[in-house]
Amino acid sequence: MVDWTTLSQFHLLRPGWLVLLLPLVWGYRRLRASRGAMGRWSGLLSSEMLAAMTVPGDRFRARAPRRLWLCQFMLLILALSGPSWYRTEAPMASDRSLLVIALKLSESMQATDLSPTRLVRAKQKIVELMRRRGDGQTALVAYAGSAHLAMPATDDRRMMWHLLDALDPKVMPSEGDRPAGVLPLAEELFSHNGEPATLLLITDDVPSEALRPFEAHLAGGPHRLLLWQVADPGRIAPESQRRLSSLAEIAGGELVPFAHDDGDIEQILGELGVQMRRSGNSEQPWYDAGYLLLWLQLPLGLLWFRRGWRL
Repeated sequence: MVDWTTLSQFHLLRPGWLVLLLPLVWGYRRLRASRGAMGRWSGLLSSEMLAAMTVPGDRFRARAPRRLWLCQFMLLILALSGPSWYRTEAPMASDRSLLVIALKLSESMQATDLSPTRLVRAKQKIVELMRRRGDGQTALVAYAGSAHLAMPATDDRRMMWHLLDALDPKVMPSEGDRPAGVLPLAEELFSHNGEPATLLLITDDVPSEALRPFEAHLAGGPHRLLLWQVADPGRIAPESQRRLSSLAEIAGGELVPFAHDDGDIEQILGELGVQMRRSGNSEQPWYDAGYLLLWLQLPLGLLWFRRGWRL
């Protein structure tokens, strides 16, 4: 699938080199006007006599070198101008795109379809995700009947892991399932960060009344919703699956099913990488694709070794 967001970022790193197209076009027109020996005699002989004295030849063979010359120099100028449409990962650059993890702490997360429980497996997955992600900014929100900020944005993974161990449905002040309560907290965290961010909602189900608030807050905006479904894929009720799929669709997000291997983590890391590129992190240099165009010069240059090829 074509990533139109990435293609819309196409630009030239050194557009000043395009000025060379003007003398290039002028030189090509001069070559066409000269037409070799015919151009030199055209001012001395009439067109009828010149046509009678000229031996017919291969028109393509006569024109191809000039067109090849034009094509090669146009590619060279385009390569020098530095076409680019995505950023590269700088080794020393930090990921400034914020990840807000919203973890459900309702009693349903104590279900044992995932051993030992859904909540324990969710915590294990969070630890592995943060370890694989690196030192990016991460915030943690816990919710049940109400939502609470457990950890503001930080890159201290060990502190986050210690806090995860203490999270349990018993510490929540009210029971229930109100994921919409996460949205005001997430919006405040997003505003402090100032970059396109990601809300990772880790849950086993969502109520139907949560769909509208998520659509109003996230659909069409710069921030992304990822739904991480922590439940055994073979035992999920069809109604739960339908609600989660609907929430991901109307909020413009992505539903990530639980995997017993690292497949779900890989999928989330891929989505976070896309969001990081959309954030326009200035620490990541733009990739200079002009070097790729230089490789096209090699097969074109070999054509000049053909017998009789000259301007």
